[in-house]
Amino acid sequence: MAYVNVVSPGRVQSWIRKTIKQKINASTWDQLSNRYEFSQTVPKSGMSTVPKEVVHKITDELKMGQFSVTMLAIRKTGAAVIGGSNSAEGKESKPTTKIFSAYFTNQRVPKSLPDMSVSGDMSEFYGIAQATIDMIGNDFVEQTDYDCQRAMIDGCDEFLDSATAWQSSEYGSAINAPQTKTLHPNTYWYAAATGLTKNTWDATYATANTNLATAVDAGIAVTDTFNTKVADQIHLLATRNIIPMGGLGGKSEVNYVLKISDAQWYDWTTDTTASVGWRDLMKYTETGMERLFNGFVGVYKSMMVIVDQRSPVYDVSSSTVGAWQYQTPLADNRVRAVTASNDGTRECFMLMGRGALAMADVMEMDLVRKSRDYEFVKSICGHRKRGTQRLDLDATVAPTSARVNESSLIGLTATSAITV
Repeated sequence: MAYVNVVSPGRVQSWIRKTIKQKINASTWDQLSNRYEFSQTVPKSGMSTVPKEVVHKITDELKMGQFSVTMLAIRKTGAAVIGGSNSAEGKESKPTTKIFSAYFTNQRVPKSLPDMSVSGDMSEFYGIAQATIDMIGNDFVEQTDYDCQRAMIDGCDEFLDSATAWQSSEYGSAINAPQTKTLHPNTYWYAAATGLTKNTWDATYATANTNLATAVDAGIAVTDTFNTKVADQIHLLATRNIIPMGGLGGKSEVNYVLKISDAQWYDWTTDTTASVGWRDLMKYTETGMERLFNGFVGVYKSMMVIVDQRSPVYDVSSSTVGAWQYQTPLADNRVRAVTASNDGTRECFMLMGRGALAMADVMEMDLVRKSRDYEFVKSICGHRKRGTQRLDLDATVAPTSARVNESSLIGLTATSAITV
């Protein structure tokens, strides 16, 4: 015999509250962009200034056929200073410019919603539809992190160098992707015996990556983990080579952002062999900066330290073969393994100064609903237009010579047994 169970509205709300919604914090990369500076307008296409933030967001009104926004930079050239009454005629130095194109494309996250069946009604009762919509935002947060991580290492996000992402929906033919993967020209690896050593860079990605795999396999031992000495050397390199931001988070002395993995943070704070100067980090934990920046743990030698739980790792599978592993919205592809000869992973840190990344942020996330079979079957799709690139204003100049852009560096340390 069928029956109806009548419950109070309060009890219904109690059931709904038991539906746990996973919420991912906003991307730290977005928090490190000029979009978060209330006193500064978002740059339009063609504006020449690089803001003091790490991520230089550029936006523009979408025009027909447009898939890039541009930024103009004036290169620093040598100038001869003329003394006394000597003629300056004919001795002028001509300024040169560099145009940087920040490309973008569509990014979409489709999800199905509960349908109009009996089980679908139950899902609607528990708020599954709204929770599913919220998860789209989570997916884009993870995608933003992945885009920025990959852009720092490979020069651009995954969609800007993939021909499959540049298809004509009308004709189905692929066009050339606007970007090519280029390993970061300022890539370092750490060994206690030699300190930070710079990778032998090459414009061809495969060659530069082979050089890196060969070097870290032979050079990084399992004991070469992140510690205060590494942080000190990173700071020395930064002060000599990286353009400082000149303040961040309301602190004028914060000139750089140092992003490290949770494994590196553990190795640093538990190290007893090197200086324990990391304790100076704690002096900023009561200033409110930890509420402004996700993962913030303190400031060390003008470097704002952020622990990134989605930091990529570098996996070495032989003496000359290595590959980067990332966490994406689809899966965590990182498989940590203890650093060893011809095997194991290496932890990645990133030091960023002014304008390390450029992000063409043309359209914020929008939601589009779709239904079929007389609205019995429902779905929704999150949609945004974005592209992320490493801001190499002098990408064609070898890193051994004078470069206009020295806005960031990356490096590798060992993965210890206890952090696997």
